[in-house]
Amino acid sequence: MRRVGHLVVCGAVILFLGAGADIRSAEKRLLKVDDLFEIKDVNDPQVSPEGDWVAYTVRKADSKTDKNDTDIYMTRWDGSQTLRVTTSKVAETTPRFSSDARWLAFLSSRD
Repeated sequence: MRRVGHLVVCGAVILFLGAGADIRSAEKRLLKVDDLFEIKDVNDPQVSPEGDWVAYTVRKADSKTDKNDTDIYMTRWDGSQTLRVTTSKVAETTPRFSSDARWLAFLSSRD
């Protein structure tokens, strides 16, 4: 049951992130290399112990540095609020809630 919940959460996060783009009104054109840098990869959804929040990672390629940057976001289960938790230029991954949901731990290679 828990795996099914993660799939639903991941799907909800992807739909939520894509809600701002209206693909139907976009003019059709060929895919360009620069378009690949606009793709965001959403991974590792983690539901808080109470089920109110979902923490997840968003990875985006940076065309200037030719590197990936991964940050952590949190979204309320109902989609009413989204918070960007990290903003550094190094990757933050593997978000995990504490058992009382007061803390969110993650891995990073910060100095």
